[in-house]
Amino acid sequence: MTSLFKWSEAFATHLPSVDKQHLRLVGLINDFGEQVMSAEVIDPQAFAAVRDGVLDYTKVHFSDEESLMEKARLDSRHVEHHRAEHQSFVVEALALGEIGDTISLARARALVTYLVQWLACHILGVDQSMARQIRAVEGGQSPTQAFDNDARYIQTNAEPLLVALRGLAQTISKRNAELRALNRELEQRVKQRTIDLEHANHELQLLSTKDELTGLPNRRFAALSLQQLWVEAKRYGSPLSLLMLDADHFKEINDRFGHAEGDAVMRALATLLRNAVRRSDVVCRFGDDEFLVICPRTSWIGAAEVAKTILAELQPFCNADGVECWNGAMSIGLAEAAGNMTQPSDLLQAADQAMYAAKRQGGACMAGEQNENTGVKEISGSEETSGAARTNRPGFWSILSRFLNLSGLSSAAGVSEFGAAKRAFRRVLNRAN
Repeated sequence: MTSLFKWSEAFATHLPSVDKQHLRLVGLINDFGEQVMSAEVIDPQAFAAVRDGVLDYTKVHFSDEESLMEKARLDSRHVEHHRAEHQSFVVEALALGEIGDTISLARARALVTYLVQWLACHILGVDQSMARQIRAVEGGQSPTQAFDNDARYIQTNAEPLLVALRGLAQTISKRNAELRALNRELEQRVKQRTIDLEHANHELQLLSTKDELTGLPNRRFAALSLQQLWVEAKRYGSPLSLLMLDADHFKEINDRFGHAEGDAVMRALATLLRNAVRRSDVVCRFGDDEFLVICPRTSWIGAAEVAKTILAELQPFCNADGVECWNGAMSIGLAEAAGNMTQPSDLLQAADQAMYAAKRQGGACMAGEQNENTGVKEISGSEETSGAARTNRPGFWSILSRFLNLSGLSSAAGVSEFGAAKRAFRRVLNRAN
């Protein structure tokens, strides 16, 4: 392949150490150029290795030249200008040679072209000027005289062309720097736009799963969460329970006081439910005046405790004028996943039916059935808040508490061992009667 940089006598400075290093640089650049110009695809690692070899040797050469100028005591104006060209080259070459996971042929060839053109212009310009001034100083001129005489020589001979070329190279270099800065700015804008888009998508996702009025997760979120927890319960054999809650006589609030008061009741009720349940429970607004509480890894008895806490926390709601708008009554349906249920909708249906059973009992109570693995037992809420004490039997929670104390079982243990303790539980019930 034809060399990109063709050395000729015009490039010789007749400074042995300088010319030797120039020839070495020319050889490195030509080898680099042959690799790049003949390639169809650039190997980033191979490219980086050759590029670094050229730049490392260039830095050595620059250091030696600057030491030579200081040793010859050249005029500081030339030394500063010469050093500035060296620094400018390093910055430009490093910028052009930046690579990521890949590098395009165009980018690689741009670096090779820059190396060839810059070196030619630099040797014919400031390096030849340096050589002339060194010989002038060695011939007896002062560094200042040597610099001024060489400046006149450049202005009156063929050097104006090199001056123009250097000016053009500086302009191109500046333009390249501006383009790189613009590219970095565009990349930053794209990165920021991506972050903004991801944030917007996250906000949209939240909006799609969040109830606007109460701030609670909505029905869609409830369905997704229930599906995930259903799969978990089936996989690990853990219990899963639901509470379906309905605000009793809620329609009367809107009819008597207006929808604004109805909305205020919904928000207050959402806050109450959020504070009443456990951290692991998921509270969602399921419908107009319906809420759903998902109780992961919780048995029927554990979920009944949650329902009892909610009923105990409920209080009448008064508006800003102190008028009672709602009496604080809720019907709660309780259901636990059972072996005969094949999908989450079965559990939802059971909780919904239990909630309507509570309403049929007059509301302000809870109702539900234990699953078939632990026996079936109708329950209703505490006698303080409902018509649960419609029979002569003591309240369910009183019976349960006595049973647990007698048997030495906690609520959680009672769930897992309930089958074994069934007969003891029945004896307690009989004694309670």
